[in-house]
Amino acid sequence: MEHKKNNFFQPVTPTRDLPKNVSFSNLIQVVLIPCNQEYKDAKLSSVLWSNPSELARYKNEAHDEIKQLMEAEKISCKEAIHRLFRSTTPSDDEKELESPLSLPSVSPTSP
Repeated sequence: MEHKKNNFFQPVTPTRDLPKNVSFSNLIQVVLIPCNQEYKDAKLSSVLWSNPSELARYKNEAHDEIKQLMEAEKISCKEAIHRLFRSTTPSDDEKELESPLSLPSVSPTSP
């Protein structure tokens, strides 16, 4: 079996000599990250996050897409999910998607 050489950990020769000194700035930059309550107070929650009825709709749409692809292409649930939602093909050691599609039905709630 041919072994491919990994160049990731090979030493790098600098293309030019860089000065060897360190300096620090007295300027401090702070980024404040809002908490969940601040988003709610600013009435941004509905813009930033999906509500339960939207999540139910997304789930049902994904379920329908998977079923349609399975029927049209005569493929397994696992393969349909990979084709629709993943950029790589399924590997043999993936165990989480081996069972048939069994998504519980979700009835959307009104907001």
